[in-house]
Amino acid sequence: MRARHKRKYIGEPSLDEMLDDPVVQAMMARDGVKREALVALIAAARTRLGLVTECGCAE
Repeated sequence: MRARHKRKYIGEPSLDEMLDDPVVQAMMARDGVKREALVALIAAARTRLGLVTECGCAE
């Protein structure tokens, strides 16, 4: 049986944590989605929605 890793946080994982997940990576590879392209798309959407401050920080 595989040991379970304890999470260091309560709540939702960060985008980097999700993109580092082997299952997510396998699905992205299958679908031809590149990490950099997805991160850029999410950043553009956050900007359009006004979820980024002047310093470039996420709210």
